[in-house]
Amino acid sequence: VRHPLYLGESFVFAGAALVLGPWGAVAAAVLVPLLAWRITVEERLLAAEPGWAEWAARVRWRLVPFVW
Repeated sequence: VRHPLYLGESFVFAGAALVLGPWGAVAAAVLVPLLAWRITVEERLLAAEPGWAEWAARVRWRLVPFVW
């Protein structure tokens, strides 16, 4: 994946949801879409960097393999 640290962060959100119960699930439901938005914004900025397009074409999945 292109963003392994964000993938790990999403696992932390999922774990917090399990530990904190309903409020943790609400927090995860809010934070995961924000994380996806952050990835989208970050990739727009990175698109101007040399070599990014080639690397992004080689590493197809952003966060979840075979999904996105």
